[in-house]
Amino acid sequence: MSDLTALYDVNLPALAASQLLGPWRIVQLRAAAAPEPLWGEATHLHLTADALQLQNGVGAPLAGTWHLQRHAQLGQPFLVLRLPEGAAQALITRLRRSSDGSVRQMVLYFQSGLELQLTHP
Repeated sequence: MSDLTALYDVNLPALAASQLLGPWRIVQLRAAAAPEPLWGEATHLHLTADALQLQNGVGAPLAGTWHLQRHAQLGQPFLVLRLPEGAAQALITRLRRSSDGSVRQMVLYFQSGLELQLTHP
């Protein structure tokens, strides 16, 4: 693996929202005990500075908003994701990136127990 494709852990307490922007492909899903509407069937997530699009493989993408928050005491980042069909929160448990930022991997853990592994590109 070259230095450009080697992935390095991002310091999550210092994570900037700009590091999350762009298209993400959901590569693995670990089901939750309780269903997570919309997110459990998602295939792609695209984050821009002020909006998100969620694709579930059927029909048009769903549009919504998102923002990055931090746990008050721990500083751990989580996403607040809002769609017309409902809102969800997902803890960012891991973010890895190549030295040039062209390759990224992220793991999101939802309150329901759903875990999504995403990759960019």
